[in-house]
Amino acid sequence: MKAIRLALICVLIPSIGAAMLYANKKASSAIVDLGTLGGHESYAAAINNVGDVVGRSNTALGDSRAFLWRQGHMMELPMLPSADGGASAGVESDASDINNSGAIVGNCDTGVFEYNGNEREVYHAVSWTNGAANDLGVLPGYRCSTAQSVNDAGVIVGLSINESHGPRGYDYEEHLAVFTPGKTPHRLGSKLYARNIRGDVVDALRDSHATAIRFTTNKASRILADIKLPDYPVNLQINDSGQVVATVAKTVVPRWDGDAVSGSYVLAWLHGSLPTQLSSFPDYPNAYAYGINNMGEIVGKVTNRSNDHLSSRGVLWRGEGVMDLTETYANWSGWKIQNATGINDHGFIVGWGIRGLR
Repeated sequence: MKAIRLALICVLIPSIGAAMLYANKKASSAIVDLGTLGGHESYAAAINNVGDVVGRSNTALGDSRAFLWRQGHMMELPMLPSADGGASAGVESDASDINNSGAIVGNCDTGVFEYNGNEREVYHAVSWTNGAANDLGVLPGYRCSTAQSVNDAGVIVGLSINESHGPRGYDYEEHLAVFTPGKTPHRLGSKLYARNIRGDVVDALRDSHATAIRFTTNKASRILADIKLPDYPVNLQINDSGQVVATVAKTVVPRWDGDAVSGSYVLAWLHGSLPTQLSSFPDYPNAYAYGINNMGEIVGKVTNRSNDHLSSRGVLWRGEGVMDLTETYANWSGWKIQNATGINDHGFIVGWGIRGLR
């Protein structure tokens, strides 16, 4: 299972209400340390309208496990059994999303396989309902899978994956799929895909010259944008109001030392078919969006030109304006908020940061 391992703590940040009502009032806010499952690191991934938070945390043994945080308590989510029906064979799991009914999705280890003398983990997409882990399977011909999102209609979207290390280096292959408990995953032809509770769909179709971002509602489709190569979208989201946000990777730029760096920008369709490129800060040109609520509020992060995770800044976009979450809500607290990963319809934000490092 791939995971970014940084010495960071989950945070829960209540934001102010709608900007048109409270723009001239001082925001009252609090930061809640969600804790860990016994280790030193935890990462929040998503929050629903009830205030339930999911993500992953290290344990006292250093394993990474999926968690559910509810009413002030963090609990470990159960693992899948091993592929041969024995006790749990995996040591890692990850929760990526939760809907308003409490359905949680992510992935779990199910065992290992050997490739050129090296052991590799096998992980499957999983849904957690009523306290039980449900194996969502993989597409035919694939070894691993992960569930990335679940909407309020229960539609689960994720990837089937083949990855291996061999004498010729690292090989990675993935394909998008819709997962349904108890059924074989359905293969999608899109590069990226998201669906809301109304059945509106936004997806990305790539050819040799561009990636078309397509919006489909009531079986009628229109192209929102053509992203010219080598730029390409790496994330698409749609809320239940039909608003869309996309993170787009920039062209790779040569540097004086012969290396190459890449960044990203965020496009949002909040008022119809015309996209808006969301703003960032001076010296932080790269922007990433990870969550949008039904009011069109978007959260994510901005980074400097080196894309250094330790210098990233968690942000909130309202309309075309951008807020630094540390400066707006946490400047007094000792926290540096480095990423915001989810926002619910009440304005509560989850993400992660570091306390005591400014």
